[in-house]
Amino acid sequence: MHTSSRDWFPKWGKLLAYYPAYWRLAMRALRRSRTDDYDLVVAWESKHGFPLAALRRWLDVCGPKLVILAFSFKGIGMNVLTPSRQAMRAVDHVTVPSYGEIEYYGKLLDFPADRMTYCPLGWYDFLRHFGVPEENGGDYVFAGGRSHRDYRTLFEAMADSEGKLIVNARRFNLRGCSCPPNVKINDLMPVREYYTLMAGSQFVVLPLQDTPHAAGLMHIIQAMSAGKAVIVTRTAGTVDYVEDGETGILVSPYDVQDMRSAINRLLSHPAEAKAMGQRARQRYEEMYTFTAFAERTYEVLNKVASSG
Repeated sequence: MHTSSRDWFPKWGKLLAYYPAYWRLAMRALRRSRTDDYDLVVAWESKHGFPLAALRRWLDVCGPKLVILAFSFKGIGMNVLTPSRQAMRAVDHVTVPSYGEIEYYGKLLDFPADRMTYCPLGWYDFLRHFGVPEENGGDYVFAGGRSHRDYRTLFEAMADSEGKLIVNARRFNLRGCSCPPNVKINDLMPVREYYTLMAGSQFVVLPLQDTPHAAGLMHIIQAMSAGKAVIVTRTAGTVDYVEDGETGILVSPYDVQDMRSAINRLLSHPAEAKAMGQRARQRYEEMYTFTAFAERTYEVLNKVASSG
């Protein structure tokens, strides 16, 4: 979430506001990599890696090896598949945050599977990093986020529920949604307030559209860090992070009844929700801390650097 309450460049404004900066950064990286001796050039996400890959492809630059971490391909890029496939020829390796994306991007971008590695994400231990209390005693369910959210299904599921829901989302996420009286909607808010709301909830709900690429994974990890059970839409990405019935509940995409049943189940059985949250916290400590993520990432980078 943004740390201010204003979305500076909504909609297509990002095309003019953000993307030129990515291209300028790519040109700086290209110049630097051609004047100094490096084993690897590492880019975070495709928004940084793709411009650099395209420049390397156009200028026939072969080294050093280029690795894109937490790779994703969606949005505007889907309208320019042919040049995107060409740019990917200048990429030596990518990591993807969900296992199913290896097959998906292999077919979509004609990129070899042996040059992709599934590398789960990591996140701050925000209970400690932000000083958020572990027990906040809230009487509400929490949902949030913007990308590929399906709030319509969630709102319909909450319409007949006695529980209360707090949602942090942008207004464009809620178009066409009928908001029940037991749902409170916030806009963007400072990050500490956002995390405090999550930590104080009974559990977290993450309603997602059915996408073949990763979506909502950071939200899941944040909920796990907070020790919260999460009800989440079953997608190609979420099945890698949520153990159904253990750390949360997976529900079918766009299925109001399935979502409603899961929410009512945890509302009616708070001890079960708490136990799931405790297991989720344990799983976070084992798998999804920044330390664990850094170790996985270093292993991949070291392997790529040492390969022929």
